[in-house]
Amino acid sequence: AITLLLAGEDAATELAACAETPWLLVETALEFLNLVRGVDHERLCTALRGMRLHPRARRVRSTRAVRLSALEALAFFPGAPTVATLRAVLEEADTALQAAALRSLVQLGAAPPLTELLAGKGRWSGSKLFADIVTTIARERPQEVREALALDGLADALRVVLLEALGAAGDYGALRSGPWPQGARCGSPTGAASRAAG
Repeated sequence: AITLLLAGEDAATELAACAETPWLLVETALEFLNLVRGVDHERLCTALRGMRLHPRARRVRSTRAVRLSALEALAFFPGAPTVATLRAVLEEADTALQAAALRSLVQLGAAPPLTELLAGKGRWSGSKLFADIVTTIARERPQEVREALALDGLADALRVVLLEALGAAGDYGALRSGPWPQGARCGSPTGAASRAAG
């Protein structure tokens, strides 16, 4: 159905048949949305909107893998209901689901401020997925990452993530300002600042 659509042909009948298995449609659509660009991408988004894929994706309550795909797919369908769904997932216990929701919110330009995400919460400690997301935020909004560094009681592991993200983004001002706890251990803020600043 999707290949017919990308060829510019009418695939309404084929797509309608997929409506009975929304989880499969979500996963397949995500694969194609990540592969195609330009006119093909817009044509596919328009067809999926016509099938109301985005509300289906918002309601997915299937396996963890399918939910991860649905959360990623929602990044292609901006709007208040999508943002509300993604923000609700940030309150769930599964850090992989949280990270998928946060990545989509960042793509949509609707992520909560880092200070809000980190204040009084250690849930992101040790999450490689979160570290990758923070690096993306640091490239686009480094001031937000610098403000998060100033939070009281921020765990060292999270401070390291923020410092390394700033370093990867080429913003070295905060890395040199410190003061950081003594010792240049690999997992310490001092070590992170040293590595990131070169």
